[in-house]
Amino acid sequence: MIIISAKQKQGFWRCGIFHPFESTQYEDGAFTNEQLDVLEAEPMLSVTQVAEPEPEAKKPKAEK
Repeated sequence: MIIISAKQKQGFWRCGIFHPFESTQYEDGAFTNEQLDVLEAEPMLSVTQVAEPEPEAKKPKAEK
């Protein structure tokens, strides 16, 4: 997951998307690697990539 917010209250356009002051979550794959590079390099945006937790493996049930 990627979380992006503008550092300006009026928001900011980058990569063809309006980024508001409030944090917005995007699913992985929402941006190309090139777009992510541009977004992360933009000083007017705060960009955080969050690793989604992997689902826990199912534990075998104990036999009675």
